[in-house]
Amino acid sequence: MMILDVKKLNGLKEYTGTAEFTFEPEAALIDIPYVSFDGNAVARISYEIFEDGAVEVKGDVSYRLKGLCSRCLKETATDVKSRVDAVYLTEDNGEDYAYDGNKIDLSELFKDTIVFGMPGALSCGDGCKGVPDGTEALISDDEGVEKAD
Repeated sequence: MMILDVKKLNGLKEYTGTAEFTFEPEAALIDIPYVSFDGNAVARISYEIFEDGAVEVKGDVSYRLKGLCSRCLKETATDVKSRVDAVYLTEDNGEDYAYDGNKIDLSELFKDTIVFGMPGALSCGDGCKGVPDGTEALISDDEGVEKAD
């Protein structure tokens, strides 16, 4: 579990600090066809606990995607790093994350960071030429398709 124990940190008077979490991201977070996570994700954060119980969390989540290029369908992989910037409050205001004043489960924050930082497509690079010549016929094969007059 990815827990920040605020009550314990307050007791130790550790109001600021850093933490690192390694976790297996859920495959369902990816909406790019023929793409998957390649290994674990790593979250590196810093936190600050304020007198009113609010906790600010900043850092990044990094992970690797592998699969087929969305343009040319070649095998490829890319590293992704997304910023984490959130505030946890002891009261739910509908905008920030809420927690019970004792422990913060960072799982939802890390999932949100992955989803919002996910590229719209997987690319093999800036030089990708797209689908090779002649392949368009394979992709748009009309065989068995009834044409309208």
